[in-house]
Amino acid sequence: METRLLIGGEQVAGEGETLVVENPATEETVAELGTPSPDQVDAAVTAAYEAAPRWASMPAVERAELLRAFALETRAAVRDEARRSRRVKFPLWRLRFALHGRVL
Repeated sequence: METRLLIGGEQVAGEGETLVVENPATEETVAELGTPSPDQVDAAVTAAYEAAPRWASMPAVERAELLRAFALETRAAVRDEARRSRRVKFPLWRLRFALHGRVL
């Protein structure tokens, strides 16, 4: 599983510590994720701060369409990952709740 950070519209590898994700049933390593370095966190905050005026000036309907598209893609990714992780025997609704704080 490859993961990347999105900073200023670019996908980059995390340059911080490695976060190891394990299957709780087997303790098998599922993924190793690069976390952001302090410089990458600063760059992400700066990029978000610079993007805020453009986002705020965008019509609400357009912002809503973008957020809805993002939500749909996120749900699809959760479903796909859950299907790949069925061997863990973790119910899909619990995975959704764990990731989003509610059932999707």
